Amino acid sequence: GVLGSLLLRERGEVLNMITFSPPLPRPHPVLTSSPLSSWHAACYSRRATFSPVVGQRPWRRLTRRAEDKEWNDEVEIGTRTIVKDILSIAVPALALCLADPTLTLIDTWFIGNKLAGEASTVGLAALSANCAFFNFLACTVSFFCTGTTSIVANSDGTDEAAGKALKNGLFLSALAGTALYIVMLAFQDKILSFGFGMSAQLASFKPACEYLDIRSLAFPAILGQNVVIGTCLGIKDTRTPMIGIVVSSLTNIILDALLVSSWGIRGVALATMLASYAGVISMIVSINKRLHFWKDWRVPSSQELIPFLQVSSALFVGAFCAGLTTSLTSRTAAAAGELVAAAAHQVALQTWWMLSFIASPLSLASQSLLPKYRMSKSRRSVRKFVGTMLLLTAGLNGITTVIQWAVPNYLSSFFTADAEVISAIQKITVFACLSQLGVNFGQVMDGIFIGSRMFRHYVRVMLIANLASWLTFWNFPGLVGAWQGLTVYAILKFSVNIVNIRAVL
Repeated sequence: GVLGSLLLRERGEVLNMITFSPPLPRPHPVLTSSPLSSWHAACYSRRATFSPVVGQRPWRRLTRRAEDKEWNDEVEIGTRTIVKDILSIAVPALALCLADPTLTLIDTWFIGNKLAGEASTVGLAALSANCAFFNFLACTVSFFCTGTTSIVANSDGTDEAAGKALKNGLFLSALAGTALYIVMLAFQDKILSFGFGMSAQLASFKPACEYLDIRSLAFPAILGQNVVIGTCLGIKDTRTPMIGIVVSSLTNIILDALLVSSWGIRGVALATMLASYAGVISMIVSINKRLHFWKDWRVPSSQELIPFLQVSSALFVGAFCAGLTTSLTSRTAAAAGELVAAAAHQVALQTWWMLSFIASPLSLASQSLLPKYRMSKSRRSVRKFVGTMLLLTAGLNGITTVIQWAVPNYLSSFFTADAEVISAIQKITVFACLSQLGVNFGQVMDGIFIGSRMFRHYVRVMLIANLASWLTFWNFPGLVGAWQGLTVYAILKFSVNIVNIRAVL
C-alpha cells in the first residue's frame, strides 16, 4: 500500500510538471502514520521547488521566477479605463495613419474623374508606380514616429523631455529627407523602371517621372510629420494630429481642383507637395504652444541622437521590409506591361492601403500605452489590455472586410469608368479581403511586441513574412500573383505573432 501510494503521488507530480502547474500535496492515510512521512514530505517539497519544468531551460526558469516577484497582481486596471486610454491615443493616431493615404486617394479621384478618356487610364497607371513608391517611403520612415513615441513614452513624461525628443527627431528628419531627395534625383529612372517595373516605352512613364520630380520635394515634410505625431502620441496630445490632417487634406483638395484641369498630373503632384508642408507646419505651430521647444533651438549633439538611433535601428529593418513588399506588388502587377493591370492594381491597392491603416492606430496605441501598464507591475492589467486590443481589432476587421468586398463590386465606378479595369479589380477581391484580415491583426500585435520592447521578435517576424511573399512574387508574376504574395505575407505575419503572444503575457 505504501509503495502504491508513492507511485500514484509520483505520477501526479509528473503530470503537474507537464501542465506547468505546481504540484498539490495529496496526503494518504497510510503515509500520515508511516515513519517515512516526514522524510517523504521533505523530498516532495524539494522536488516541487527545484525540479525542472518540461521544455524549459533551468536558467530561463530562474529568470522568470525573478520576474514573477516583480509583478503585483493585486493591482488591476478596469476595462473601461483601458478602452478610454486606447481611444484617447487611437483617435489622434488615425491622423498619422491616414495622412499620406488620404492625399494619394484624393489624387487618384481627381485623375480618374477629371481627366478625359485615355488620359485618365494613363494617369492612373503613372500614379500606380508613384503611389507604390510613396507607400514604400511611408512604411520605411514610420520608424521615425515609432521611435519617437517609444522614447517619449518611456521617459519621465515631462514637456522638456518631449521637446528634446522632438527637436532631435526634426533635425534627423530634415537631414534624411534632403538626402532622400538627392538620391531620388540621381536615380529617378532606375527607381521607376527597375524598382517598380515601368518600361520607358510605356505612355505612362513620362507622366510618372513628372509626378515623382515634384512630389519628392515633400520628403522632409513627410519625415517631419512622423516625428511630430510620434511626440504627440507620447504626451497624449489628441488635438495637434487632427489639425495636421485637416489642413493638409483641405489644401490638397482645393489645389487639385484648381490645377488638375490645366496642369494635369503635374498639378496634382504640386498640390500634394504643398499640402504636405501645410500639414506639418500647422502641427509644429500647434505643439510649440505647449512644449515651447523652438525658443532654444540648436543643432543636437551626437550623444543626444544616440538614444533615438538605437531604438530606431531595429524598427527600420522591419519597416523597410514591409514597405518593400507593398511596393513589389506594383512591380509584380506591372510585369506583363499591361496598362489595365497597372490601373486596376492602383485602385485596389489604394483602397486596401487606406483600410489597412484603420487598424494602425491600435498598433500605435499599444506602443504608447503598454509601457505604462507594464510599469504598474500588474500582470492582469497587461493581459486585459492585450485582450482588449485583439477584440477591438477583430471588430475593425469585420468592418474593413465588408468595405474591401463592396468596393470592387459596387463602388469601383467611383474611381474609374473603364469596364476592363473594373473586371480586373473584381478578380482579386478574395485575396484583398484575406490579406486585409491578416495585416490588421499582424500590425496590432507588432505594436504589442514593440511596446514590450521585444524588437528582435519584431524583426524576426518581418523577415519571415517578407521573404515568403518575395518568393511568391518571383514565381507568380502578374496582377493575381501580386495579391497572392500579399496574402502570404499577411497570413504568415499573423500566424507567427499569435504563436508568440504569450511571451508578452
